[in-house]
Amino acid sequence: MSPYADWFDWDLLLNYRMNAWSLPWSYRIEKDSGDEVMVHLWRTTVIAPLRIDKWITLRKGESIVYVSHKITNVGYEYFDFIWGIHPGFRVEPGYRIDLPAEDVLIEESLPDERLGAKGTMYKWPYAKDKSGSSVDMRIVPPPTVRTCDFHYVIKLNGSVDIMLNYF
Repeated sequence: MSPYADWFDWDLLLNYRMNAWSLPWSYRIEKDSGDEVMVHLWRTTVIAPLRIDKWITLRKGESIVYVSHKITNVGYEYFDFIWGIHPGFRVEPGYRIDLPAEDVLIEESLPDERLGAKGTMYKWPYAKDKSGSSVDMRIVPPPTVRTCDFHYVIKLNGSVDIMLNYF
């Protein structure tokens, strides 16, 4: 990102969703055997100088969807970005989300900054609430708790594997 981004309000043009989610993708079936199916999808973005490659794999006998991404800067300048994906899967109270996170940054925690103000850091998976009690962020709470949290994983400990388990 240009050092002039703040001056020109480029942060408004290059919002956190960019434009990849709403555009058509090219694809090719790379594997289609009795045991495994893999599709390769790709596209370049319109606003940012990026090519995104994505591989989605399903394996016989496994209830796991494997997704891998590769981001390539196809422009002439260095380009900072944060890659965030939003896979669609059913989540219910009691589900546990395991990921190899270490440091997590709170962007927003509602209501009333319940886990800390914007910019507060914590060690995954335990955040502290206002009373100092530990909150296990792996466990999906019921909707009756009426909370909403938006956090960034700042440091990973290993590969980016996310596991969703029902207990």
